[in-house]
Amino acid sequence: MNVDVSRVKNVSRTAFKFEVVTPMFTGGADPACAEIRAQSIKGLLRFWWRVFQSEPDIKKLKEEENRIFGSTKGKSRFSIAVSCQEKPRMEDLNKGETYSVAGKSFSPGIIEYLAFGVCSYNSEQRKFVYLREHFTPESKFELHFTFYDDSIKNEVLKSLALLVCYGGIGAKSRNGFGSVRLLDGELPDVGTIQPSHNLLPYPSFSKSTRLIEFKTQAPWVSALSEIGMAYRSMRISKKIGIEKHVFRNRELLARPIIDRNREVAGGRLGKQFYLHVDRVEDGWRGKILIMPYAVHGGEKNETYRTIIADAVKILEDYKNNKKPETIY
Repeated sequence: MNVDVSRVKNVSRTAFKFEVVTPMFTGGADPACAEIRAQSIKGLLRFWWRVFQSEPDIKKLKEEENRIFGSTKGKSRFSIAVSCQEKPRMEDLNKGETYSVAGKSFSPGIIEYLAFGVCSYNSEQRKFVYLREHFTPESKFELHFTFYDDSIKNEVLKSLALLVCYGGIGAKSRNGFGSVRLLDGELPDVGTIQPSHNLLPYPSFSKSTRLIEFKTQAPWVSALSEIGMAYRSMRISKKIGIEKHVFRNRELLARPIIDRNREVAGGRLGKQFYLHVDRVEDGWRGKILIMPYAVHGGEKNETYRTIIADAVKILEDYKNNKKPETIY
């Protein structure tokens, strides 16, 4: 019998322990039941790996990505195992800072706004209720990596470092849920974002990427509320939102858009704003990564370029307590 020993030569292993910072809505075979799945983590690492690439040729990008992460034509050059003894919970969250909505008899919370989809308004109970389990803040879990090719190890761990620094795990991670912090293990220093290239046809760090960090506060719900309110204010500002039920600017930033229970801007365009909460020594700190890419013609589209610049300015002003004029 012939045995392929190529995958057991020069094998290296490393493990990391993490703590959940903001509620993590992960799903398995039953989406309502929380479960941290290795395959989902690997999918996130694929995304963050692309973020620090500068390859304009999509075909070449996919070839290298598939070499590292695997494809239908070849196995991945590393594997992940998850260890978690924590029990997820099915419970409502603190609604966070509230805001008024014209014509509504209740004031939604910004946490509910950010979590919409994993929570929805129950007209009988007259409140938002959560539909999925989540791992609560301070839950612990471990990721165990096995590398069958040491040449790709730093690339994968750099992807993990970016996920920890700017992203999250599970549903609504771009809205600040599923943020985690490293408790044990060593990851590469991803440093300051200083790319020199223009927008590429996929989300990646570019000359247009911006990071806005907000003040430190406590607890996590306050930090997430602040960046959530900043993000909502930007979306409904008169510069971005224009006026009620007009979406020609907003649809350049993310699609689909649902208005009054109907889809008014179809197709799929991933949001270019990434909300995240760090657990720091003296509290929790929210931040927003703005990462535009070459959609709608990229830098050549003056309208798109202006909207991105306006969005960055509105968020920076909000951070400095200067709130925009809004359409609501």
